[in-house]
Amino acid sequence: MLAEADHGPGVADALFDALFADPQAAALYHAVYPRQPVPLPDGTVFVPPERFGVLG
Repeated sequence: MLAEADHGPGVADALFDALFADPQAAALYHAVYPRQPVPLPDGTVFVPPERFGVLG
């Protein structure tokens, strides 16, 4: 997917849009990057962002 994309502004958005539009690709992404809330010692809860890493 990354090798097929043009380079420049907006590439990361386009790649994530394509990834999340494909149910199989999205399922694989979420399998290796879970987004369950994580309780922190100070009592707050951290929710990981939908996007992980840097693309583009």
